[in-house]
Amino acid sequence: MFLRCALPCVVRSLNRPLSSSVHLTEYGIKDGARELLHAELRNLCRCEDCFGKHSHQTGLPDAQAEVRVTGIGPVSEHYLSLSWDDGHEGIVARTTRGAHGPEPLPSLLEKYYDLTMRRSTALELWKGQEKESGKMFPYHDVIASDQNTRDFLAHFMRYGIGSISHVPADVNTLDVVNRDMKAGPMRNTIYNAPDVVELKADAINAAYTTNALQGHTDLAYYDQV
Repeated sequence: MFLRCALPCVVRSLNRPLSSSVHLTEYGIKDGARELLHAELRNLCRCEDCFGKHSHQTGLPDAQAEVRVTGIGPVSEHYLSLSWDDGHEGIVARTTRGAHGPEPLPSLLEKYYDLTMRRSTALELWKGQEKESGKMFPYHDVIASDQNTRDFLAHFMRYGIGSISHVPADVNTLDVVNRDMKAGPMRNTIYNAPDVVELKADAINAAYTTNALQGHTDLAYYDQV
């Protein structure tokens, strides 16, 4: 699935890829060979609200055993992002360095202001078949949490293209954007909403070949501003 529509300025909270080695289980989190239980994960949160970097004191009461992890966000070398059923979103250390708490985290405004303002220094639109711009985002990861959705939309804003894989056959593009990502409504064009491109067997149209398309104009056929 490829999105070529105008999406709102929603940004991701961590500029890190999702790790395929981290999974949510019935009992907690499995990170490679490491397993952490729901009962202990909330007290292990190392976000700035829960943990003092200099004092190494947690700001949580001891009794957090009933709080369960509901989603996994972006994963970095030293941290993994989690959300809990009490509404909290934070980070849990993956390494000894991470256990000492994060550096001061910039706010979303500080981190993504240039991107949301579409400033050229933050955009890398259509720079060929680079590995990062052509990254595939698994459908179930994208809709698993707000953080993951922001991560995908920020990628779309930065590179001008976003690719989602493993979309169920019974889910159409409009539902992905409007319902699952809550990023709609999409605006109609002459191609309707959205412009769906599908593989056709034995197609004769030049758009379905490996040949480059010649310059062409679509705007003359728009029936709305």
